[in-house]
Amino acid sequence: MIGRKQQIIGNIDWWLFLAYLFLIFFGWINIYSASYSEEHASIFDMSVEQGKQFIWICICLGMGVFLLLFDAKLYHVMSFIIYGAVLLSLILVLLFGQTVAGNKSWFVITSSIKLQPSEFAKFATALILGRIMSDPKFSFSPGLSRANRFQIGGLSFNISKNGMWAILFVIIPAALILLEDDTGTTLVFLSFFLAFFRFGLNWLFLIIGLLSVIIFFSAILIPIYYVLISLAILGVIAFLFTKHLIGGWKIWLLMMVFFTGFALSVKPIYDNVLKEHHRTRIMVLLGKEKDMKGSGWNVNNSKMAIGSGGIAGKGFLNGSLTKLKYVPKQHTDFIFSTVGEEWGFIGSTGLVLVYLAFIMRMIWVAERQRSMFSKVYGYCVACIFFFHFFMNIGTAIGLAPAVGIPLPLVSYGGSSLMGFTLMLFVFLKFDSQDMHILR
Repeated sequence: MIGRKQQIIGNIDWWLFLAYLFLIFFGWINIYSASYSEEHASIFDMSVEQGKQFIWICICLGMGVFLLLFDAKLYHVMSFIIYGAVLLSLILVLLFGQTVAGNKSWFVITSSIKLQPSEFAKFATALILGRIMSDPKFSFSPGLSRANRFQIGGLSFNISKNGMWAILFVIIPAALILLEDDTGTTLVFLSFFLAFFRFGLNWLFLIIGLLSVIIFFSAILIPIYYVLISLAILGVIAFLFTKHLIGGWKIWLLMMVFFTGFALSVKPIYDNVLKEHHRTRIMVLLGKEKDMKGSGWNVNNSKMAIGSGGIAGKGFLNGSLTKLKYVPKQHTDFIFSTVGEEWGFIGSTGLVLVYLAFIMRMIWVAERQRSMFSKVYGYCVACIFFFHFFMNIGTAIGLAPAVGIPLPLVSYGGSSLMGFTLMLFVFLKFDSQDMHILR
C-alpha cells in the first residue's frame, strides 16, 4: 500500500506542481512588498499579512500532500455529501456569519482567522458537475426523444433535462453567494458555463448571454426606445433564418418576449435593486463617472502604479506608490499593481505567461483523462482559474469592474489560497492515479 501511494505521488504532473509553487511564493514576496513597513520589516512577522500568508502557505502545502494520499474514488463517492455540506455552510453564513468588507460571507473564528465558505463552493460545484456529467447517459443535447427535452408550456428547448440539472447545480450556490452581497464570487460561477460548452452545451446560450450583456449596458446608456427598435430589427433578421426550423417561430417569439421584457426591466432593476456601489462601479467601468474616492480611485491608482513601472520596474521594495499605500487592497484584489510597479512590463508579462502556461497545461492534463469524472472536474477547475486571472488583471488595468476577485495563489487570503489548493491538488490526485493505472 505504501509503495502504491509513493508511486501515485511520483506520478503527479510536476509542471503544474512547480507552477503552483512559483505562484504562491511569488505572491508571498509581493504581499510582503505591498504590506511592507519599517515596524514590520521581517517577511516572517506573523502579526502582519506576509507572516500570516506564510502560515497559510505551509498549511496548504501540508493539505496538498495529504489530499494526494486519498483514493480518487472517494471524491466521486462523497461528491453529493460535500456539495450538500457546502450549501449548508452558505446558508449558515447568511444566518450567523459576519460582514467583512461589505460582504456577509465570513465565519470569524478569531480576529486573524476568518473562513469564507464561498471559496470552497467552487470546489464542491466542480466536483458535483464531474459526478453528474460523467454519467454515460448525460448529454446537454436531448437528441430525438421529446421525453428528455426541457419544456415550458409545451415548447421544447434544445437542452436535455439532465443538462438543466447541471445548470441548476451551478445556480443554487451562486444565488446563495449573491445573497451575501459577494458579487465577485457570484460572477466566478459563470466560468462553469465555459466548461459546459466543451461538453456539448449549445453555443446559442453563449450568444443569448452576450446579447443580454449588450442589452443591459445599452438600456442603461441610451433611451429604451432605441434598444427596442434595435431588438425588433435583429428579431426580424433572426426570424428569417429560423422560420424553417422545427419550432423556429415559437423559439423566435419566446426570445423576442424574453429580450423585450429584459430590456424593459433593466432600468428599474438598475435604479431600485442594485446598490449605490454597484451602480457606481458600472458607471466607472463605462467611463461615465470618475468616483475618485471609491472604486475609481483604486483602479486609477492601480493603472498609475503599473504604468510607472516602465519596462524593467523600479525593483523589489522600491515601488514608491506601493510604499505610500496609494492603492487600497493592494495585497489582495490589486496585487498585480505591485507586480507592475516593481517588476515592470517584463515581470508583468512573465507572470501572465506563467498563468497562461499553467491554465493551458491544466486543460491539456484534463483532456488526457480517461475518466469523464476527472475530465469534467479538470475543465471546471481550469475555467475557474482562468476567470479569476482574467477578471483580476482586467480590474487592475481598468478593463473590468472592481468586484473583489483575487488573483489565484498570488493575492493575500487564507480561504482563497486553501480553496485554490484544494481544487488543484484534487485534480493532481485524479491525474496521478489515472497515470498509475496506465503504467
